[in-house]
Amino acid sequence: MRKKFRTYWRPVVCFLLGLFLGFLLWSGGAPDIVCGAINATYRVEGLNLAMSDGQSLFYPSPDTSGALWTYLDRVPVRGQLTDGVTGAAVTLVQVPGGRGAYSYIAAAVLDDGRVKGTNAILLGDRVAILGVEVLDEIIWVHLLTRAEGQPAEFPPDVQVTRQFYLRDGVLVEIG
Repeated sequence: MRKKFRTYWRPVVCFLLGLFLGFLLWSGGAPDIVCGAINATYRVEGLNLAMSDGQSLFYPSPDTSGALWTYLDRVPVRGQLTDGVTGAAVTLVQVPGGRGAYSYIAAAVLDDGRVKGTNAILLGDRVAILGVEVLDEIIWVHLLTRAEGQPAEFPPDVQVTRQFYLRDGVLVEIG
């Protein structure tokens, strides 16, 4: 019985390893852009925020006690962002220390073998992101927000889809 087990486990492990490596080759090295997006630098509200393991802590000035905490809200979504440029759509949440949690969309792109973050565009205060997709070089963000003029204390209940694309390394909203 023990000898039978030893003869079968090696081919099974080799087969599984082959599947994994084949997937990486087929997907174009997906872990590189996703892992790089977690540690990229993004431009949020005029500040360059360097992420470390998916988060950044920034103190606006030495004499303030309130820190600006920014973190990745979900796993980056990989896709083709422009002609020949592989990238990922990234959702960021920024908590300024007081009230509010501001959601942003940004992109991470491969530039000379390194992952570079783009500018971030505000999606809203305390919105609920339902999903993010990258289709035909367009980033689609599906979210729940509030009606015009409704206070942020109310739960978001208006479904909206916003579209973004990359133009010369800058994230731009469509419409």
